[in-house]
Amino acid sequence: MVGALFLFAPIQGYCMTSVTATSSPGAATGAPTSSTTTCGTEALWQRQTIFPLPFFAVLVWSLAPVIVYYGVRLRLGRRRRVGTALIVAGLLLESTVLISFGAAPFFVPTVVLPLAITTTIALKRSSMR
Repeated sequence: MVGALFLFAPIQGYCMTSVTATSSPGAATGAPTSSTTTCGTEALWQRQTIFPLPFFAVLVWSLAPVIVYYGVRLRLGRRRRVGTALIVAGLLLESTVLISFGAAPFFVPTVVLPLAITTTIALKRSSMR
């Protein structure tokens, strides 16, 4: 859910200013005579010039909690070693969001921290068995 919001919601702000100066050929340029400032918001997929990268990164960050969940389920069952490996892999994949200045403020409080807390609780519970 956070991944879809991050990609498709208009959360990226921008402002563009264009300045025009009128002068006759051969004359020194004078002060700008008019400027236009346009501000608005765009979605991430509209702003990125390297098209597939944001989709791939957000896909990885969105699938990592599913991998952790599946790992916790396996760990609570009989396949503790495989479950632990999936939990570690999912948490490492999810922690790569920290390299993104744009995504980290959205993913860390809404995905990474709850995932780490619930995984810690699940691991404590599985070690009690």
